[in-house]
Amino acid sequence: INSDECLVGNLGSQQRFNYSVIGDGVNLAARIEGLSKQYGVDIVLGRATADLATDFATLPLGAVTVKGKAESAEILALIGDPNVSSASVYHTLAPALSDVVRAVAAGEPRVALNRLNACREAAAGIGLAALIDHIDASIALMPAGE
Repeated sequence: INSDECLVGNLGSQQRFNYSVIGDGVNLAARIEGLSKQYGVDIVLGRATADLATDFATLPLGAVTVKGKAESAEILALIGDPNVSSASVYHTLAPALSDVVRAVAAGEPRVALNRLNACREAAAGIGLAALIDHIDASIALMPAGE
């Protein structure tokens, strides 16, 4: 799910008329939708949508570069409603996973893996084991660093 300005309506000519949605934000939404399976989560959000849904529980997934865009886009996993966002496990997991994402972005695989291992039990308890496994596999592909 992504939020942005777009053009919505009946577009075309008398020969071909179609109700459609077009715009850069729509294209980004289509690209990040395809990432949900890869990350092992049901819903992936763009940053603009997450900023509009502050009552909901989200977890950072990092920045991705999608086909057709030169700039990377920050994405987050939507993991629950306001009840989940008020749970203590969420308040433990969210900042810890933010630390993992920062360590990955900084090219610090050992730090990222240590932080990720601290997240593993809490994440499994709320059905996010596949997400943790995906991040673990991504860290394993990183150069060892210093």
